[in-house]
Amino acid sequence: MLSNPMTAFLRRLRASPDDLDAAADGDLLARFVQHRDEAALAELVRRHAPMVWGVCRRVLRDYHDTEDAFQATFVVLARKAAAVRDRALVANWLYGVAHQTAVRARAMAAKNARRVRPDEGLPEAAAAEATGTALDAVLPLLDEELSRLPDRFRSLIVLCDLEGKTRAEAAALLGCPEGTVASRLARGRALLATRLTRRGVAGTAATLATMPPAAATAASPPAVAAAAAVSPTVNTLAEAVVKTMLLNKLGVVLAAVLVGGTVLGGGVGLGVAACGAGDPGRASSPGRDGGAGDAAATNPARFDTIEAERTVAVQADKIIRLAVSRDGKMVATAGTDNVILLWDPTDWRKAPQRLEGHDHMVTGLAFSPDGGGALASSSFDRRVRIWDTRKGKEFVTLEEPRKLKEAVTSLSLSADGKLLAGGGKGLIWVWDLTTGQAAAELSAKGPVWATAFDPTNKSLAVGTSEALTLWDIKKEAVRLELVGHESPVRCVAFVGPDTVVSADDDGAVIFWDAASGKRLASHGVHRVAVCALAVSPDQRTLVTGDASGAVRVWDVRTRTSVAHRLDPVALRAGSGQAIRGAVSGLGFLGDGTTVVCAVEDQLRVIEFERKHARK
Repeated sequence: MLSNPMTAFLRRLRASPDDLDAAADGDLLARFVQHRDEAALAELVRRHAPMVWGVCRRVLRDYHDTEDAFQATFVVLARKAAAVRDRALVANWLYGVAHQTAVRARAMAAKNARRVRPDEGLPEAAAAEATGTALDAVLPLLDEELSRLPDRFRSLIVLCDLEGKTRAEAAALLGCPEGTVASRLARGRALLATRLTRRGVAGTAATLATMPPAAATAASPPAVAAAAAVSPTVNTLAEAVVKTMLLNKLGVVLAAVLVGGTVLGGGVGLGVAACGAGDPGRASSPGRDGGAGDAAATNPARFDTIEAERTVAVQADKIIRLAVSRDGKMVATAGTDNVILLWDPTDWRKAPQRLEGHDHMVTGLAFSPDGGGALASSSFDRRVRIWDTRKGKEFVTLEEPRKLKEAVTSLSLSADGKLLAGGGKGLIWVWDLTTGQAAAELSAKGPVWATAFDPTNKSLAVGTSEALTLWDIKKEAVRLELVGHESPVRCVAFVGPDTVVSADDDGAVIFWDAASGKRLASHGVHRVAVCALAVSPDQRTLVTGDASGAVRVWDVRTRTSVAHRLDPVALRAGSGQAIRGAVSGLGFLGDGTTVVCAVEDQLRVIEFERKHARK
């Protein structure tokens, strides 16, 4: 491990070798990752220091807090350089880390109730420089909304508007036509302007497009080369951000792949689902197909067809959790802003109801199956809350189990609404909702990604990074281990009392006999990780969604895929702009022929028509 990563390269910021000046960001990052070339890292710092300083300065008004966040951002780069997936987008990655670090620094400062230090005589001592009335109104909210934009838009705004690159330079960096850069940049600015307008700031598109990079970055960082060591505060801040990045990678939000929630049984339960890297070209293995093959591909005319798809609602940021009430009359979503939104699917134009109370990102959502309007939620704040959605208020915060050292990352409710199961890092907790007390604590193999109760409330299916097991709830013991998955199990559900269906990171979807543990059917039609799974209220239909954006419809009786939307590209409503993203949640509406699907910051409705098989 590199010790004091800021120490060596900060001294060399003003003396980078000439041959580094012309090197692309991706090449510099590769040199550091592969050879620990500190000069290459120093050149990256030199290039992007003004932008990073600007982000931190806009979020933090105190000079010393700004300096801590600024240095911590580059400490994170030194420690996590290998985690940058798209090395051509170092600036975009640094922007995201800088904003996250600054927000964390602000929270730490508030928690410590630290007095603001006097700023007289310090570089950049005054509050963030005013550059005009319009810009002054934008800056407090700019980074909050910009950080929430999809990467394809944010990366161009960072390059062109915050770092001052031309469209031609940005096109060369990204390896795409200049016309594509121009259209995406315009779309990104418009989307940012729309979101800022919702926050009460008007006229932002023109302001952002015309403001000089110096204004956007709030001037250059002062005397950065003079730093000789990383302070304990910077180390603590960097470690906190790295830990959050690790948690995101393990199961909540990946930098490049969205991780979403899995709605089970039309809202009966929910487990965290993750999007794996996968190989889009991986062929289905004979063993995975179980001899059944892809029925839709061999005879598509016999089966259901998707009739229409439309975008119905847009959230402020990426949707990472989705749940649908048992009657299909309410849809709950959660992004990265700690807030739960409740949507009315009969009128998507209506502003959603907000449930606020969690202190960190929401990690699980599950509606009560009895139709009473109760909604359970979990969060990185290590609290499980029960909400009365009819009143829009929190009903109770459940007792925190003694060994709950990590966040609950999956939730499911029993069919009678009396038991709530939550999974975390190697543990499963069961709460008795009639008392609000923890009723059981079970040990699992590896992190728990998905849980689901059977309709009789006697068994609990648990999917982890290492196994799929069925637990006897009363005996608090494993009843069966279902062997067949070769990668982490991200989704699981009961289809009636006798059948379990599960899906994994390799894209395998497997049907099991719940009594014997026998594998009934196995399919490898998804080419990448399955992120979401939902069962229709009548238990006849199953839908699955994966990391490429593909959605498949399954006939539960025949255990075959009967319809699909394999093209991961869909048009953003009213704009003609193509979007891509992982499916982060699924749920059934109405009679079971309409599905709501969460992708990126959108909710889409997919309608399909049942057709009788030809005799």
